[in-house]
Amino acid sequence: MPKFKPFKAVRPAKGLEKDIAALPYDVVDRQGVLDELSRRPISFLKIDRPDAAFDENHNPYAKDVYEKGADFFNEYLKDGKFITENKDCFYIYEQTMDGRTQTGIVGCSSVDDYINDKIKKHEFTRKEKEDDRVNHVDSLNANTGPIFLTFKDEQNVTQLLENLKAKYEPLFDFSLDEIRQRGFIVTEPEDIDLICEKMADVNAFYIADGHHRAASAVRVAKMRREENPAYNGNEEFNFFLSIVFPANELKIYAYNRILKSKKPIENIAKLAEENFEVTAVENLENPTKKRAFLMFDREKSYNLVAKDDLFENKDIVGSLDVSILQDYFLNPVFEIKDPRTDQNIDFVGGIYTPQQVRDKLSENEIAFCLYGVSTDELMQIADEGKVMPPKSTWFEPKLLSGLFIHLL
Repeated sequence: MPKFKPFKAVRPAKGLEKDIAALPYDVVDRQGVLDELSRRPISFLKIDRPDAAFDENHNPYAKDVYEKGADFFNEYLKDGKFITENKDCFYIYEQTMDGRTQTGIVGCSSVDDYINDKIKKHEFTRKEKEDDRVNHVDSLNANTGPIFLTFKDEQNVTQLLENLKAKYEPLFDFSLDEIRQRGFIVTEPEDIDLICEKMADVNAFYIADGHHRAASAVRVAKMRREENPAYNGNEEFNFFLSIVFPANELKIYAYNRILKSKKPIENIAKLAEENFEVTAVENLENPTKKRAFLMFDREKSYNLVAKDDLFENKDIVGSLDVSILQDYFLNPVFEIKDPRTDQNIDFVGGIYTPQQVRDKLSENEIAFCLYGVSTDELMQIADEGKVMPPKSTWFEPKLLSGLFIHLL
């Protein structure tokens, strides 16, 4: 069973949560960071994306950029924007979007559990993205972005969280971008022990989102171990910040595709008929079941349904909709060999409606909307030690950074 422990969080001073909390560093581009800081000057993006403090021609991965992030962080600590808990606690983090609520426990997970695969992965990571967060975590000596974990809730942790939310007053309660954010601090020893008991019965954690943050946290921990060869395993650098959610609380959205193509969409629809049932449609509606796809340009749209024989002798990864689309359409028709590197493909989260995606399209672009992967599929793939195709899952709401920080 993976370890999960309470910790002394660094968190915003009372009343500053809404001003500081920010989207994850990697879902906002440079201009978005600048716009956010003009709107909310003490947003955590100031610390998480210190490249915005430099000229646009400055190397965003230079050493002085990470040092600037550490300076900002220490400023916030010194002037009281952040406070540090005086004892180990768990925290409860609740988010409500479009009438759906997900509630997780904020604590620290074990680096060794990640190494020993008690924390299971379903994605490859890219070294350059890892390097960026390694340098950031190392400079701040802190995990600032929580790893989004999930688990099979066979212990009814969901009910425990509801009970605890009813018992404790909210630590914060605000809305940001129309998503309600509430936090609670669990201080009573018997409640902390109860959480520990429940989590001790969890067989495995699964990374839902944050593979690069997790990998970088582990790399920093290994660096600290080399610097401290007499470490005993209880030091804070052996753990990383995470928020664990019961799987039944989560919703995974599709990760949709936009492709550059000079071929008329009518011709592409004809080519699709070899492997898909193709129907021209007037309305733009997301697929409501697996094996169904919506293809459209700025004027015309088609429903595609994959033929049954495409799924014969396929494992769990090969039978994912993203795999079927890639293997039987994007590769043979558009010559997209590697979606990670090909310049003719882009991706957009399934949080956007097909009409919003259409509004983004330029001339000679075609979009594909998919049906989302389930949490059961995600966990099965991780259990089998397999990896999803790139850009398979999009989680909403995003976990905000800056509300809970773990010092190493």
